[in-house]
Amino acid sequence: EIKNKKFDYAISRAVAPLRDLWQWAGPLLIKKANQPNGLICLKGGDLHQEIFESGVRPKMMSIYEIFPEDYFQEKFIIQVKKPELGISNLLLVLLISGIRKLGSISIDFNDDNGLLVSKV
Repeated sequence: EIKNKKFDYAISRAVAPLRDLWQWAGPLLIKKANQPNGLICLKGGDLHQEIFESGVRPKMMSIYEIFPEDYFQEKFIIQVKKPELGISNLLLVLLISGIRKLGSISIDFNDDNGLLVSKV
């Protein structure tokens, strides 16, 4: 049972889109200073759109570089680290908390449910 437990890593095969995997794994991960951690998964195919839609910036390693066989040409090991609270995450937390103004900055969602930040 993993209820109320935290882990250094979550490991997955290509069972779901990266965005879903990150949503499921992220809350289970411990953030440790100067120590690798995160979600590690095996993914295949053209991942550009999937990575873009996930909102994360993973490290990617081609499996083909390790095993130069045709089967592995479009297979990758992906690592997404548990991020520290960056500015976009901070703005999202403020927005969810009901804070729509921060000094001269206005925060809202755009039509694509992305963050819209503007000067007022």
